[in-house]
Amino acid sequence: MAIVSRKTVIEGINAIPNYSKDNELAELLLQAKSEYLLRDKLSLFFNERFRESGLFSIREWKNWEGWGIPLDRTVTYLVTNGWNGTIKDLEEMSKKDWDELQSKLPYELREYTWYKKGTAGVDLALFRPVTDGEQKLNNKPFSLESIIEFKCEVLHQLNPNLIDNKNYIKKDIERMKKFKISNDCSCFEVLCLVDFPEGINPIYYPLNNHYKANALNKNQYSISSMTAKLNNTYGSANVHYIPEINGGVYLKTKVDLHFWIIDLN
Repeated sequence: MAIVSRKTVIEGINAIPNYSKDNELAELLLQAKSEYLLRDKLSLFFNERFRESGLFSIREWKNWEGWGIPLDRTVTYLVTNGWNGTIKDLEEMSKKDWDELQSKLPYELREYTWYKKGTAGVDLALFRPVTDGEQKLNNKPFSLESIIEFKCEVLHQLNPNLIDNKNYIKKDIERMKKFKISNDCSCFEVLCLVDFPEGINPIYYPLNNHYKANALNKNQYSISSMTAKLNNTYGSANVHYIPEINGGVYLKTKVDLHFWIIDLN
């Protein structure tokens, strides 16, 4: 059974205000949407929640071979198709040459293989120390238990059609599949939409573009339309909506946070 489950992630998100000062979330998220702020709060929750078990979090974790699909699968494919090279050649290849070579790979390997075996940073990765027996078997000092990716937007600016964009949530999910294949870790995508339910005083519109955009789109995008879109795309059994969390008040503006968890397990 996974140490980090959907239930645990829900508990962590609901605990985010406990790791914030009064009105801190409103002050920071009114001015700039930031998944990093929310990720860091959730990281604090996990470290405290699992302190006794030894589980710990790493933010912006950059994977290297050992936790991903072995690079030799890429080499095998390339050699089978006439490429005359080795793993060492790939490791020493320039970024420009790697990009050109990668474009010739099939979808699976192109999406699951990165320059010099690393990925872009995973927003939040959770590890635990392994036993001596596990380390002898896998030659890794830590077990990858869970990875969580985040997206944060302003509710009334986000077009539900963005969910279909292959470079948005779908890109995160394809990346997480890489780790699940070889590590059997739990994987979650967290989408947060920031809402100003009582609107923003027009006097502040010139200070930030999304203030006015939010007001103009008020009737176009909604919690229900986003929930329906995610349910249709990923299956209602895999999507969990967390009702609004009070982020506080800033510039006389009430700020609420809405969360959806996409469970890939």
